Amino acid sequence: MPKIIIKPVKDDTAIESGYPDAIRTGDATMWVGRYSRNSIYRDLVKFDLSDMNDCVDITSAILKLYVCDVTDPAVCAYVTPYLVTQKWQGNAVNWESAPGYDELSHGPTVPVKNAGFYQWDITEFMSHWFKHTKTNFGVLLKSTEAADGETKRFATSENLNAELRPGLKITYSHKEKPVQPENPSEGEADPEFHEDNPE
Repeated sequence: MPKIIIKPVKDDTAIESGYPDAIRTGDATMWVGRYSRNSIYRDLVKFDLSDMNDCVDITSAILKLYVCDVTDPAVCAYVTPYLVTQKWQGNAVNWESAPGYDELSHGPTVPVKNAGFYQWDITEFMSHWFKHTKTNFGVLLKSTEAADGETKRFATSENLNAELRPGLKITYSHKEKPVQPENPSEGEADPEFHEDNPE
């Protein structure tokens, strides 16, 4: 099946409860998780899907992120992607103006501990976006925010190393076009339906 890897993202940024009016766009990394009770980070990521043909069936969509730094490797962050339900812009969004998200529409929770690549299956989100049942406002990444020091730092689309930037791997199949049957020429008998009727 055909595959496409979409890089870079259309927009990505972190928001932080400790600095609710801070705008983090343009940073090479974005923290996620709970640093302390008064400092919680969440991430927003959105991909530009305009190059994809609507006439495809989405088989899978895998969000891939790279963790380049951790606060405490002994503390695991359980990170989940949620479907964002409102428009946002990285150069204007902060904790106070963060868009809404659907707590019931989410991908799998992945344990993030050390540096390295991690991935999340967001096929359900992609299906909604391509069926136009939901608008593509991207995803919100958040941890359970249950423990101090669980913060991990993802590479963003501004990272100098392009290999570490967020990616979205989409596997799809083309929809088959209906084949029009050929009509026999006027006056000719169709051999598939010819029937001998001897007298």
